[in-house]
Amino acid sequence: MNSHLPTEKQQKLKQLMVIFSILLITFVFTFLIAKPTRELSSFELDQQGQKVGSGPTEFRIYNHQVYVAVPSNGHYLIPEADLKTIRMLSDDIATRQIAVDQKHVYCGNMILNNLNPQTVRSIGDGYITDGQVSYYCSQITERNTELSVVKEVWQILLHHTGIGSKPQNYWYPHYQLETSQSPYQLTVQGTVSNGENTYFRGKLVEQANGHTMRYLPSYSGSSDRLRESSYYTADGTHVYYKNQSVPVQDHPQLMVFDFGGGIESEFLHDPKTQNFYYQTSPFSQKYSPYRLLNKDDEHAHDPLFLSQQGIYFFHRKEQKLQRTGDNPFSQKMTQLAPDVFHNGQDTYYLGLYDKYIRSGRGTKLCYRSTVLYRLKNAPVNRWQKIAEVKYGDGRWRAATIWKNGAQYYYFDEFGQGQGFKQAVYQIKDAYALRFILNPSRSSDDIRQYVRRGILLSPQADRLLQAKYDEKFCLSLFWSESE
Repeated sequence: MNSHLPTEKQQKLKQLMVIFSILLITFVFTFLIAKPTRELSSFELDQQGQKVGSGPTEFRIYNHQVYVAVPSNGHYLIPEADLKTIRMLSDDIATRQIAVDQKHVYCGNMILNNLNPQTVRSIGDGYITDGQVSYYCSQITERNTELSVVKEVWQILLHHTGIGSKPQNYWYPHYQLETSQSPYQLTVQGTVSNGENTYFRGKLVEQANGHTMRYLPSYSGSSDRLRESSYYTADGTHVYYKNQSVPVQDHPQLMVFDFGGGIESEFLHDPKTQNFYYQTSPFSQKYSPYRLLNKDDEHAHDPLFLSQQGIYFFHRKEQKLQRTGDNPFSQKMTQLAPDVFHNGQDTYYLGLYDKYIRSGRGTKLCYRSTVLYRLKNAPVNRWQKIAEVKYGDGRWRAATIWKNGAQYYYFDEFGQGQGFKQAVYQIKDAYALRFILNPSRSSDDIRQYVRRGILLSPQADRLLQAKYDEKFCLSLFWSESE
Protein backbone atom coordinates (compact mmCIF):
# COMPACT_ATOMS: atom_id res chain seq x y z
CA MET A 1 0.00 0.00 0.00
CA ASN A 2 1.40 3.39 -0.98
CA SER A 3 1.42 5.59 2.15
CA HIS A 4 1.89 8.70 0.02
CA LEU A 5 -1.49 8.46 -1.70
CA PRO A 6 -3.89 11.14 -0.39
CA THR A 7 -6.47 9.94 2.07
CA GLU A 8 -10.21 10.58 1.58
CA LYS A 9 -10.14 13.35 4.21
CA GLN A 10 -7.23 15.07 2.48
CA GLN A 11 -9.04 14.93 -0.88
CA LYS A 12 -12.19 16.48 0.64
CA LEU A 13 -10.11 19.19 2.28
CA LYS A 14 -8.45 20.03 -1.04
CA GLN A 15 -11.84 20.20 -2.74
CA LEU A 16 -13.15 22.56 -0.08
CA MET A 17 -10.07 24.77 -0.41
CA VAL A 18 -10.54 24.94 -4.19
CA ILE A 19 -14.21 25.87 -3.78
CA PHE A 20 -13.36 28.47 -1.16
CA SER A 21 -10.63 29.96 -3.38
CA ILE A 22 -13.03 30.19 -6.34
CA LEU A 23 -15.68 31.90 -4.17
CA LEU A 24 -13.11 34.29 -2.73
CA ILE A 25 -11.74 35.24 -6.14
CA THR A 26 -15.28 35.70 -7.47
CA PHE A 27 -16.23 37.91 -4.55
CA VAL A 28 -13.06 40.01 -4.74
CA PHE A 29 -13.58 40.46 -8.50
CA THR A 30 -17.19 41.47 -7.91
CA PHE A 31 -16.10 43.85 -5.15
CA LEU A 32 -13.54 45.51 -7.42
CA ILE A 33 -15.82 46.00 -10.43
CA ALA A 34 -19.04 46.72 -8.55
CA LYS A 35 -20.18 50.29 -8.26
CA PRO A 36 -19.93 51.20 -4.57
CA THR A 37 -23.14 52.07 -2.78
CA ARG A 38 -23.41 55.82 -2.50
CA GLU A 39 -24.23 56.89 1.03
CA LEU A 40 -26.16 60.08 1.61
CA SER A 41 -24.14 62.71 3.41
CA SER A 42 -25.27 64.29 6.65
CA PHE A 43 -25.20 67.65 4.85
CA GLU A 44 -27.69 66.43 2.23
CA LEU A 45 -30.07 65.04 4.81
CA ASP A 46 -29.84 68.04 7.11
CA GLN A 47 -30.17 70.62 4.37
CA GLN A 48 -32.51 68.91 1.94
CA GLY A 49 -34.34 66.47 4.18
CA GLN A 50 -37.56 67.24 6.00
CA LYS A 51 -37.54 67.05 9.78
CA VAL A 52 -39.91 64.64 11.45
CA GLY A 53 -41.92 66.73 13.92
CA SER A 54 -41.40 70.33 14.94
CA GLY A 55 -39.18 69.80 17.98
CA PRO A 56 -35.77 68.19 18.60
CA THR A 57 -35.29 65.22 16.27
CA GLU A 58 -32.70 62.93 14.75
CA PHE A 59 -35.14 61.79 12.02
CA ARG A 60 -35.33 63.10 8.46
CA ILE A 61 -37.50 62.31 5.44
CA TYR A 62 -35.59 62.38 2.16
CA ASN A 63 -36.71 61.11 -1.23
CA HIS A 64 -39.81 59.48 0.35
CA GLN A 65 -37.72 57.50 2.84
CA VAL A 66 -37.06 57.92 6.57
CA TYR A 67 -33.52 58.23 7.89
CA VAL A 68 -32.15 58.67 11.40
CA ALA A 69 -28.82 60.10 12.53
CA VAL A 70 -26.68 57.64 14.49
CA PRO A 71 -23.68 59.69 15.65
CA SER A 72 -20.30 58.04 14.98
CA ASN A 73 -21.64 56.30 11.87
CA GLY A 74 -23.78 58.73 9.89
CA HIS A 75 -27.41 58.10 8.96
CA TYR A 76 -29.40 54.88 8.66
CA LEU A 77 -32.37 54.15 6.47
CA ILE A 78 -35.47 52.81 8.25
CA PRO A 79 -37.21 50.75 5.54
CA GLU A 80 -40.11 49.75 7.87
CA ALA A 81 -41.08 53.36 8.70
CA ASP A 82 -44.49 54.56 7.49
CA LEU A 83 -44.21 57.99 5.88
CA LYS A 84 -47.84 58.91 6.50
CA THR A 85 -47.86 58.27 10.26
CA ILE A 86 -44.25 58.72 11.37
CA ARG A 87 -44.00 61.17 14.28
CA MET A 88 -41.77 61.96 17.23
CA LEU A 89 -42.72 60.45 20.57
CA SER A 90 -42.59 63.90 22.21
CA ASP A 91 -41.02 67.33 21.90
CA ASP A 92 -38.61 66.55 24.76
CA ILE A 93 -34.94 66.63 23.73
CA ALA A 94 -34.40 63.39 25.70
CA THR A 95 -36.61 61.57 23.14
CA ARG A 96 -35.14 63.09 19.97
CA GLN A 97 -33.91 59.57 19.06
CA ILE A 98 -37.36 57.93 19.50
CA ALA A 99 -40.04 57.96 16.78
CA VAL A 100 -43.41 56.25 16.37
CA ASP A 101 -45.63 55.25 13.46
CA GLN A 102 -48.85 53.22 13.25
CA LYS A 103 -47.05 49.90 13.64
CA HIS A 104 -43.72 50.43 15.43
CA VAL A 105 -41.75 52.38 18.02
CA TYR A 106 -38.17 53.16 16.93
CA CYS A 107 -35.06 53.70 19.04
CA GLY A 108 -32.90 55.20 16.32
CA ASN A 109 -33.32 52.73 13.46
CA MET A 110 -34.05 49.78 15.76
CA ILE A 111 -37.63 48.57 16.35
CA LEU A 112 -38.61 48.19 20.01
CA ASN A 113 -40.66 45.00 20.04
CA ASN A 114 -43.92 44.50 21.97
CA LEU A 115 -44.60 48.21 22.46
CA ASN A 116 -48.02 49.57 21.54
CA PRO A 117 -47.40 52.66 19.38
CA GLN A 118 -50.90 53.95 20.14
CA THR A 119 -50.38 54.22 23.91
CA VAL A 120 -46.61 54.60 24.28
CA ARG A 121 -45.44 57.66 26.23
CA SER A 122 -42.26 59.07 27.75
CA ILE A 123 -41.42 58.58 31.43
CA GLY A 124 -38.33 60.79 31.10
CA ASP A 125 -34.58 60.58 30.39
CA GLY A 126 -35.05 58.02 27.59
CA TYR A 127 -37.46 55.73 29.46
CA ILE A 128 -40.76 54.96 27.72
CA THR A 129 -43.79 52.78 28.43
CA ASP A 130 -47.13 51.81 26.90
CA GLY A 131 -48.60 50.99 30.31
CA GLN A 132 -47.50 47.37 30.15
CA VAL A 133 -44.12 47.15 28.45
CA SER A 134 -41.29 49.58 29.31
CA TYR A 135 -37.99 50.34 27.58
CA TYR A 136 -34.92 52.48 27.93
CA CYS A 137 -33.52 54.08 24.77
CA SER A 138 -30.21 55.88 25.31
CA GLN A 139 -29.73 59.39 24.02
CA ILE A 140 -26.05 58.62 23.27
CA THR A 141 -24.82 56.12 20.71
CA GLU A 142 -22.33 53.40 21.56
CA ARG A 143 -20.33 50.77 19.76
CA ASN A 144 -22.50 47.72 19.02
CA THR A 145 -20.67 45.00 20.95
CA GLU A 146 -23.07 42.35 19.62
CA LEU A 147 -21.57 42.76 16.14
CA SER A 148 -18.41 40.68 15.81
CA VAL A 149 -15.42 41.85 13.79
CA VAL A 150 -15.89 39.07 11.22
CA LYS A 151 -19.57 39.92 10.72
CA GLU A 152 -18.80 43.62 10.48
CA VAL A 153 -16.15 43.11 7.77
CA TRP A 154 -18.49 40.81 5.84
CA GLN A 155 -21.37 43.30 6.08
CA ILE A 156 -19.11 46.16 4.98
CA LEU A 157 -18.17 44.19 1.84
CA LEU A 158 -21.83 43.37 1.11
CA HIS A 159 -22.85 46.99 1.64
CA HIS A 160 -20.05 48.22 -0.60
CA THR A 161 -21.29 46.07 -3.48
CA GLY A 162 -24.92 47.06 -2.93
CA ILE A 163 -25.93 43.55 -1.84
CA GLY A 164 -26.46 44.25 1.86
CA SER A 165 -27.48 47.07 4.17
CA LYS A 166 -25.18 49.30 6.19
CA PRO A 167 -23.55 47.48 9.16
CA GLN A 168 -24.99 48.41 12.56
CA ASN A 169 -21.61 49.04 14.20
CA TYR A 170 -23.04 51.91 16.25
CA TRP A 171 -26.52 52.23 17.71
CA TYR A 172 -28.58 53.78 20.47
CA PRO A 173 -28.36 51.17 23.28
CA HIS A 174 -31.83 49.98 24.29
CA TYR A 175 -33.07 47.65 27.00
CA GLN A 176 -36.47 46.25 27.94
CA LEU A 177 -37.34 46.59 31.63
CA GLU A 178 -38.90 43.88 33.74
CA THR A 179 -42.68 43.88 33.30
CA SER A 180 -44.50 44.92 36.44
CA GLN A 181 -47.97 45.88 37.64
CA SER A 182 -46.46 48.88 39.45
CA PRO A 183 -45.58 51.76 37.12
CA TYR A 184 -41.98 52.92 36.71
CA GLN A 185 -41.24 56.45 37.88
CA LEU A 186 -38.20 58.64 37.37
CA THR A 187 -36.45 59.06 40.75
CA VAL A 188 -33.18 60.82 39.90
CA GLN A 189 -31.68 61.61 36.52
CA GLY A 190 -31.25 58.46 34.44
CA THR A 191 -32.87 56.24 37.07
CA VAL A 192 -36.36 54.74 37.32
CA SER A 193 -37.92 52.49 39.92
CA ASN A 194 -41.24 50.75 40.48
CA GLY A 195 -40.55 49.97 44.12
CA GLU A 196 -39.24 46.52 43.28
CA ASN A 197 -36.71 47.05 40.49
CA THR A 198 -34.41 50.01 39.95
CA TYR A 199 -32.67 50.78 36.64
CA PHE A 200 -29.74 53.09 35.93
CA ARG A 201 -29.68 54.09 32.26
CA GLY A 202 -31.60 50.95 31.38
CA LYS A 203 -29.57 48.45 33.41
CA LEU A 204 -30.81 46.75 36.58
CA VAL A 205 -29.28 47.99 39.85
CA GLU A 206 -29.55 45.07 42.23
CA GLN A 207 -30.75 45.65 45.81
CA ALA A 208 -31.06 49.39 45.24
CA ASN A 209 -33.75 51.54 46.80
CA GLY A 210 -34.67 53.71 43.86
CA HIS A 211 -36.68 56.19 45.92
CA THR A 212 -33.70 57.09 48.14
CA MET A 213 -31.12 57.15 45.33
CA ARG A 214 -28.93 60.21 45.03
CA TYR A 215 -25.82 61.13 43.07
CA LEU A 216 -22.70 61.54 45.19
CA PRO A 217 -21.05 64.99 45.32
CA SER A 218 -18.20 65.40 42.86
CA TYR A 219 -15.26 67.79 42.79
CA SER A 220 -13.96 68.94 39.43
CA GLY A 221 -11.08 71.35 38.97
CA SER A 222 -13.00 73.11 36.18
CA SER A 223 -15.64 74.31 38.66
CA ASP A 224 -15.47 76.27 41.89
CA ARG A 225 -18.33 74.32 43.44
CA LEU A 226 -19.33 70.71 43.90
CA ARG A 227 -21.68 69.12 41.42
CA GLU A 228 -23.30 65.73 41.11
CA SER A 229 -21.21 62.76 40.02
CA SER A 230 -21.90 61.40 36.54
CA TYR A 231 -21.83 57.74 37.56
CA TYR A 232 -21.63 57.25 41.34
CA THR A 233 -24.95 56.93 43.19
CA ALA A 234 -25.96 55.80 46.68
CA ASP A 235 -29.26 54.91 48.37
CA GLY A 236 -28.39 55.37 52.04
CA THR A 237 -27.00 51.85 52.35
CA HIS A 238 -25.31 50.81 49.11
CA VAL A 239 -23.01 52.66 46.71
CA TYR A 240 -23.06 52.06 42.96
CA TYR A 241 -20.92 52.88 39.96
CA LYS A 242 -23.36 52.96 37.05
CA ASN A 243 -25.39 49.81 37.84
CA GLN A 244 -22.57 47.92 39.60
CA SER A 245 -22.18 47.66 43.37
CA VAL A 246 -19.14 49.29 45.02
CA PRO A 247 -17.81 47.53 48.17
CA VAL A 248 -18.25 50.49 50.52
CA GLN A 249 -21.01 51.53 52.92
CA ASP A 250 -22.85 54.74 52.10
CA HIS A 251 -22.19 57.69 54.41
CA PRO A 252 -22.34 61.50 54.04
CA GLN A 253 -18.56 62.04 53.76
CA LEU A 254 -18.12 60.09 50.52
CA MET A 255 -16.63 62.27 47.79
CA VAL A 256 -15.97 61.82 44.08
CA PHE A 257 -13.02 63.43 42.26
CA ASP A 258 -13.57 63.90 38.54
CA PHE A 259 -10.08 63.97 37.08
CA GLY A 260 -10.08 64.94 33.42
CA GLY A 261 -13.81 65.15 32.81
CA GLY A 262 -13.93 62.11 30.53
CA ILE A 263 -16.19 59.08 30.39
CA GLU A 264 -14.12 57.11 32.91
CA SER A 265 -12.47 59.89 34.86
CA GLU A 266 -14.03 59.60 38.32
CA PHE A 267 -12.40 58.35 41.53
CA LEU A 268 -14.37 57.71 44.72
CA HIS A 269 -12.81 58.67 48.06
CA ASP A 270 -13.85 57.28 51.44
CA PRO A 271 -12.42 59.57 54.17
CA LYS A 272 -13.26 57.03 56.88
CA THR A 273 -10.86 54.43 55.52
CA GLN A 274 -8.65 56.90 53.58
CA ASN A 275 -9.00 54.67 50.56
CA PHE A 276 -9.88 55.37 46.94
CA TYR A 277 -11.92 53.47 44.38
CA TYR A 278 -11.77 53.46 40.61
CA GLN A 279 -15.15 52.45 39.22
CA THR A 280 -15.98 49.50 41.51
CA SER A 281 -12.43 48.52 42.50
CA PRO A 282 -10.84 49.63 45.78
CA PHE A 283 -7.15 50.49 45.85
CA SER A 284 -4.94 47.87 47.45
CA GLN A 285 -5.13 47.91 51.26
CA LYS A 286 -1.47 46.89 51.25
CA TYR A 287 -0.36 50.49 50.67
CA SER A 288 -3.16 52.38 52.46
CA PRO A 289 -3.86 54.94 53.73
CA TYR A 290 -3.66 57.11 50.62
CA ARG A 291 -3.57 60.86 50.20
CA LEU A 292 -4.37 62.65 46.97
CA LEU A 293 -1.53 64.92 45.87
CA ASN A 294 -3.32 66.78 43.07
CA LYS A 295 -7.08 67.06 43.07
CA ASP A 296 -7.06 69.13 39.86
CA ASP A 297 -5.96 68.16 36.37
CA GLU A 298 -4.30 71.47 35.54
CA HIS A 299 -0.78 70.11 34.96
CA ALA A 300 -1.34 66.34 35.05
CA HIS A 301 -2.95 63.55 33.05
CA ASP A 302 -3.58 61.47 36.17
CA PRO A 303 -4.02 61.98 39.90
CA LEU A 304 -1.07 60.93 42.06
CA PHE A 305 -1.72 59.12 45.33
CA LEU A 306 0.66 59.40 48.28
CA SER A 307 1.37 56.45 50.55
CA GLN A 308 4.07 55.69 53.08
CA GLN A 309 5.26 53.06 50.59
CA GLY A 310 5.57 55.48 47.65
CA ILE A 311 3.64 57.49 45.06
CA TYR A 312 1.09 55.63 42.95
CA PHE A 313 -1.22 56.29 40.04
CA PHE A 314 -4.07 54.21 38.71
CA HIS A 315 -3.30 53.00 35.19
CA ARG A 316 -6.77 53.30 33.67
CA LYS A 317 -5.91 51.30 30.55
CA GLU A 318 -4.42 48.38 32.45
CA GLN A 319 -6.91 48.77 35.33
CA LYS A 320 -4.33 48.56 38.11
CA LEU A 321 -2.47 50.67 40.62
CA GLN A 322 1.17 51.32 39.74
CA ARG A 323 4.03 52.61 41.86
CA THR A 324 6.00 55.45 40.26
CA GLY A 325 8.61 56.20 42.91
CA ASP A 326 9.40 57.11 46.50
CA ASN A 327 7.21 59.55 48.39
CA PRO A 328 9.21 62.70 49.29
CA PHE A 329 6.23 63.97 51.32
CA SER A 330 6.04 61.07 53.78
CA GLN A 331 6.97 63.37 56.70
CA LYS A 332 5.72 66.79 55.59
CA MET A 333 3.92 68.40 52.68
CA THR A 334 3.09 72.07 52.24
CA GLN A 335 1.31 73.40 49.15
CA LEU A 336 2.57 76.77 47.90
CA ALA A 337 0.24 76.98 44.90
CA PRO A 338 -1.79 74.62 42.67
CA ASP A 339 0.58 71.72 41.80
CA VAL A 340 3.53 73.29 43.67
CA PHE A 341 4.67 71.69 46.95
CA HIS A 342 7.59 71.46 49.36
CA ASN A 343 8.55 68.97 52.06
CA GLY A 344 10.67 71.24 54.24
CA GLN A 345 13.82 70.59 52.21
CA ASP A 346 13.00 70.76 48.49
CA THR A 347 10.35 72.25 46.20
CA TYR A 348 8.41 70.07 43.75
CA TYR A 349 5.97 70.76 40.95
CA LEU A 350 3.89 68.85 38.41
CA GLY A 351 4.14 68.93 34.64
CA LEU A 352 3.28 66.99 31.51
CA TYR A 353 5.70 65.14 29.28
CA ASP A 354 4.25 63.63 26.12
CA LYS A 355 6.57 61.78 23.77
CA TYR A 356 6.05 62.23 20.03
CA ILE A 357 8.03 60.88 17.10
CA ARG A 358 8.02 62.44 13.65
CA SER A 359 8.54 60.67 10.35
CA GLY A 360 7.58 60.96 6.71
CA ARG A 361 4.16 59.57 7.68
CA GLY A 362 3.49 62.37 10.14
CA THR A 363 3.58 62.73 13.90
CA LYS A 364 2.72 59.91 16.29
CA LEU A 365 2.07 60.16 20.03
CA CYS A 366 3.97 57.32 21.74
CA TYR A 367 3.07 57.96 25.37
CA ARG A 368 1.67 60.48 27.81
CA SER A 369 3.04 61.06 31.27
CA THR A 370 2.60 63.12 34.40
CA VAL A 371 5.94 64.15 35.91
CA LEU A 372 6.87 65.25 39.41
CA TYR A 373 9.82 67.62 39.14
CA ARG A 374 12.24 68.71 41.89
CA LEU A 375 13.31 72.31 41.44
CA LYS A 376 17.03 73.03 41.56
CA ASN A 377 18.68 75.99 43.31
CA ALA A 378 15.58 77.04 45.24
CA PRO A 379 15.97 76.83 49.06
CA VAL A 380 12.61 76.23 50.71
CA ASN A 381 13.05 78.86 53.42
CA ARG A 382 13.56 81.65 50.88
CA TRP A 383 10.20 81.60 49.09
CA GLN A 384 8.35 84.93 49.06
CA LYS A 385 5.04 85.54 47.31
CA ILE A 386 5.25 89.04 45.85
CA ALA A 387 2.36 89.50 43.39
CA GLU A 388 -0.52 88.06 41.40
CA VAL A 389 -0.74 87.97 37.60
CA LYS A 390 -4.12 89.22 36.47
CA TYR A 391 -5.95 89.79 33.21
CA GLY A 392 -9.25 91.23 32.07
CA ASP A 393 -8.35 94.62 33.57
CA GLY A 394 -7.39 92.95 36.82
CA ARG A 395 -10.58 91.00 37.36
CA TRP A 396 -9.20 87.43 37.03
CA ARG A 397 -6.06 85.74 38.30
CA ALA A 398 -3.84 83.64 36.04
CA ALA A 399 -0.83 82.99 38.27
CA THR A 400 1.22 84.14 41.25
CA ILE A 401 4.77 85.53 41.25
CA TRP A 402 7.28 84.20 43.77
CA LYS A 403 10.83 85.21 44.63
CA ASN A 404 13.59 82.84 45.74
CA GLY A 405 16.90 84.58 46.33
CA ALA A 406 17.55 86.77 43.30
CA GLN A 407 15.35 84.70 40.98
CA TYR A 408 11.65 85.19 40.21
CA TYR A 409 9.24 82.39 39.38
CA TYR A 410 5.82 82.18 37.78
CA PHE A 411 3.41 79.67 39.43
CA ASP A 412 0.77 79.01 36.78
CA GLU A 413 -2.95 78.57 37.53
CA PHE A 414 -4.21 78.46 33.93
CA GLY A 415 -3.26 74.86 33.27
CA GLN A 416 -2.79 72.66 30.23
CA GLY A 417 -6.08 73.69 28.66
CA GLN A 418 -4.61 77.16 28.17
CA GLY A 419 -1.23 75.94 26.92
CA PHE A 420 0.66 75.78 30.24
CA LYS A 421 1.98 72.24 30.63
CA GLN A 422 3.89 72.77 33.87
CA ALA A 423 3.13 74.50 37.13
CA VAL A 424 6.40 76.44 37.53
CA TYR A 425 8.26 78.70 35.10
CA GLN A 426 11.31 80.86 35.55
CA ILE A 427 10.90 84.53 34.63
CA LYS A 428 13.56 85.46 32.10
CA ASP A 429 14.77 88.80 33.50
CA ALA A 430 13.75 92.06 35.22
CA TYR A 431 12.19 93.45 32.05
CA ALA A 432 10.05 90.32 31.67
CA LEU A 433 8.97 90.66 35.30
CA ARG A 434 7.77 94.24 34.77
CA PHE A 435 5.95 93.18 31.62
CA ILE A 436 4.16 90.31 33.38
CA LEU A 437 3.08 92.46 36.35
CA ASN A 438 1.12 94.82 34.09
CA PRO A 439 -2.51 93.60 34.01
CA SER A 440 -3.24 91.98 30.65
CA ARG A 441 -6.32 92.67 28.62
CA SER A 442 -7.08 89.03 27.80
CA SER A 443 -6.07 85.44 28.42
CA ASP A 444 -4.43 85.43 24.96
CA ASP A 445 -1.78 87.82 26.28
CA ILE A 446 -0.96 85.38 29.07
CA ARG A 447 -0.61 82.46 26.67
CA GLN A 448 1.99 84.36 24.68
CA TYR A 449 4.47 84.44 27.60
CA VAL A 450 5.82 80.95 26.97
CA ARG A 451 5.87 81.29 23.16
CA ARG A 452 7.79 84.57 23.36
CA GLY A 453 10.39 83.26 25.80
CA ILE A 454 9.27 85.51 28.66
CA LEU A 455 8.70 82.37 30.74
CA LEU A 456 11.30 79.58 30.69
CA SER A 457 11.44 76.03 31.99
CA PRO A 458 13.49 76.11 35.21
CA GLN A 459 16.35 73.78 36.07
CA ALA A 460 14.79 70.71 37.65
CA ASP A 461 15.20 66.98 38.14
CA ARG A 462 12.55 64.59 36.87
CA LEU A 463 11.84 62.75 40.12
CA LEU A 464 9.15 60.34 38.91
CA GLN A 465 6.89 59.75 35.93
CA ALA A 466 3.38 58.28 35.72
CA LYS A 467 3.35 57.03 32.15
CA TYR A 468 1.05 55.09 29.85
CA ASP A 469 1.53 54.20 26.21
CA GLU A 470 -0.71 55.53 23.47
CA LYS A 471 0.90 53.75 20.50
CA PHE A 472 3.78 51.33 20.07
CA CYS A 473 6.92 53.20 18.95
CA LEU A 474 9.77 50.88 18.04
CA SER A 475 12.28 53.72 17.73
CA LEU A 476 12.07 54.36 21.48
CA PHE A 477 13.97 51.14 22.14
CA TRP A 478 17.20 52.52 20.69
CA SER A 479 16.66 56.22 21.37
CA GLU A 480 17.97 57.94 24.48
CA SER A 481 16.24 56.97 27.70
CA GLU A 482 13.47 59.32 28.76
